This record gives sequence, C-alpha cells and structure tokens, in this order.
Amino acid sequence: MEEIELQAGETKDVTLPGLGSAGYQWFATVENSNIATVTKLEAVPGKITSGAASYGEVFSITALSTGETTAHFIQKRAFQSSQVVNATRDITIHIT
Repeated sequence: MEEIELQAGETKDVTLPGLGSAGYQWFATVENSNIATVTKLEAVPGKITSGAASYGEVFSITALSTGETTAHFIQKRAFQSSQVVNATRDITIHIT
C-alpha cells in the first residue's frame, strides 16, 4: 500500500491512470473524513498516462488534522454494478 506524509493544512495531488475512452472513471472514499478529504479535480489536458489514450484523473488529498487514515480509489464504469471494478489503489495518509 502506498503511503504519504502530510502536515495539517497541506494538500497533495495524486494522478491515477485514466481509461475514460473505455468508459471507466475513478471514485474515491476516505475512511476518516475528519482527518483528511479527497476531492476529484477537473481533467488537465496534456496529462495522458502512458499506454492509454485517456487523460489521467487527478485527486487532491487535503490533510485536516493529525492522525492516520486511508483513501480508497476504485476505477469502474459508473453505469455498471459496484461489484465490477477494473482497478483499485489505496493510499495511507499520515498527518502530523
């Protein structure tokens, strides 16, 4: 599992490989929203991920208070069952 360290009030952007041309998008949740939040940002032209014909999807992680939480990302098609997931990524966030 990937880990990042932030200070309270700090923000870090994370880019995940896009597959929008195949109908996939990334969705994010955070275990403890009192410690950190995750916000999806607008697509940034020019950030095409290698091996794909789609733009990467950018999320902003904001540290709110000291502690530790995990952000969960799943890549799926919005119109399919929540059981059909193409990819996942978890990031543990340590905040001091």
